[in-house]
Amino acid sequence: RKCYFDLMERVAEALRQTGQDDAQIRRQYAQSLIDQGPEKVSKAIDVLESLVARTADDPEENAEARGLLGRVYKQLYVNAVNTDPKAAALRVSRLNLQRAVDAYHAVYVSDPQKHLWHGINTVALVARARRDGVALASPPDDLALAREILATLEARGPREKLDYWDLATAAEASVALGKSDAA
Repeated sequence: RKCYFDLMERVAEALRQTGQDDAQIRRQYAQSLIDQGPEKVSKAIDVLESLVARTADDPEENAEARGLLGRVYKQLYVNAVNTDPKAAALRVSRLNLQRAVDAYHAVYVSDPQKHLWHGINTVALVARARRDGVALASPPDDLALAREILATLEARGPREKLDYWDLATAAEASVALGKSDAA
């Protein structure tokens, strides 16, 4: 209720018009477009694809932009299937789910110690594809990936030392592995 994505979009556009056009501004701009709903998704994809190309020499911003592309495609799939479960059989829906998995997984494997949220989104989407009966091209092993993510987090130290994002990721990985008590 308190999100001001329309204002965030206006600020980003104003900054870009005054020559302030760095990667973070473009990323925030794309996020504002994504979060305003399906009517602005195509524009967000254009901004993110451009940002991916522009940030090839900046691994952090590049990973964020590619992760946001995964988020866009995930949201397109989820919105379609939640509206009509039969949409999972549509070519465009299957393509969006494949693109989301590919985007998240590529970022995760580029640095598995760092890009855990990309990895856990890969896990969730591969599991969702299986539940929805969507065949993915060469999907990663979601259970092996969930175990790998948990091992990475366990190696960081006791739970009390993990930040809330790591704890949420550990909970999601535990759910994927059927470890509800650990979650």
